Amino acid sequence: MLHPLKTDLLVRRLQNRWLGKPFHYFPELPSTNTWLKEARQQYETGTVIFTDHQTHGRGQRSKAWISAPNSNLTFSALLRPGNPRYVHSLTLVAALAICETIAPLINKPPAIKWPNDILVQNRKVAGILVEASFMGPSVDQLILGIGLNVNQTAFSDNLLPATSVRLDSETKSPISREELLVSLLNTLEQKIESWEVRPDSIRADVNRLLVGFGKYGRIEAGGELLPGVHKFMGINADGFPVFVDVNAEITTFTSTQVRFHPS
Repeated sequence: MLHPLKTDLLVRRLQNRWLGKPFHYFPELPSTNTWLKEARQQYETGTVIFTDHQTHGRGQRSKAWISAPNSNLTFSALLRPGNPRYVHSLTLVAALAICETIAPLINKPPAIKWPNDILVQNRKVAGILVEASFMGPSVDQLILGIGLNVNQTAFSDNLLPATSVRLDSETKSPISREELLVSLLNTLEQKIESWEVRPDSIRADVNRLLVGFGKYGRIEAGGELLPGVHKFMGINADGFPVFVDVNAEITTFTSTQVRFHPS
């Protein structure tokens, strides 16, 4: 039987320097991002808000994120980076951390679907939502929201094809959410710190995991397919996708409404 998160175990195992310190647990919240956004002034950088049951979770473009109680990892972290270039890159840094955390537990390699989804065999296992508040040209605060399907085994028919770490594991047995969260927060802290000092290396790691990287295909923008075929060159320093067409003309998109369909 699935149980609420054992916060005492998690706090004992967590060896991070700053991410997840402090860690606050709530049995139920409408949305960890919304809660932290409203209460952010009273918390320090690195604060993590976790809930076992998120009743009104949000994804990109206000899509709902539905999560079964006591089954998954649904949490938000408060960051204060200052640099506005961090906003879009942080999503992909988090995606890289998720992929590296779950890869040893599943049968097939995870992949990143730009801008904010983690897939396993074309089924969504995790989503990321980054929300920023600005003070002049600088980022005042960033809220990083992560939803990772861990032990959920049934999903609503009206959702995109979904999966969980448990469903894609060798044994199909329940996964320790405490151990997985400790590992994820540790990896995420490392990736954030690495991105700050060697962003090119982190970007190269992200590119290797991007769906369609290095392939030709069609670009969908605003719901419409653009003419011609383009090659997906990966992301630039700001976290946006770069494409080149058959005439060697380079195009960069800054809208999250862009989708790439590899041939």
